[in-house]
Amino acid sequence: MIASVQALDKEKQFYGTSVVVKTDVCARDLVQSTIEAGFEPHFAVIYGDAADALEALGHMLNTEVVRF
Repeated sequence: MIASVQALDKEKQFYGTSVVVKTDVCARDLVQSTIEAGFEPHFAVIYGDAADALEALGHMLNTEVVRF
């Protein structure tokens, strides 16, 4: 799963490693879609635009790639 977001300069809302983000799409729709698709609720965050490279890697590994 690849989603483009913007990390915001906000106080963490949870303990541990977390980040507050602004999504490029409707956040409610993104959450609903990821739940319906069965994605896990924990994600890796990459600072910078690596979406195209991640998609290419997914295809090389013969892995399904879903972009939001």
